[in-house]
Amino acid sequence: MQTNVKRLARLAIAVPIALIFILLIRVIRPLVVVRIGVMRSDRIGHFVLETELQQLEIEHGIAKQPVRSFNIWYAPEPISNRVIYEMWKRVMRIWPNWFMVPVFRLNNLMPGSRK
Repeated sequence: MQTNVKRLARLAIAVPIALIFILLIRVIRPLVVVRIGVMRSDRIGHFVLETELQQLEIEHGIAKQPVRSFNIWYAPEPISNRVIYEMWKRVMRIWPNWFMVPVFRLNNLMPGSRK
């Protein structure tokens, strides 16, 4: 029962902040493209390989990015390996789940989320 109350309290705080953040992203879109990505963190092989391949594609110019882009990642629970998670946090912008899950879901519900 307490976990449900905590979850609802967390959502009550995160959802309004997430809506403001989404509106901010959409306002600055002509200047800077903000992209939100989900890391596959529940399996260690996917967590390491897919993330590394994506980083290499960006580094070597295979995955074309807009000139002024800003990538934000989050790794949903369960995280298979906390050490690897901390290593990825050193080289990538990984934001906390309590904030990014509502941002990702609300953004996908709003029209124009795929631009």
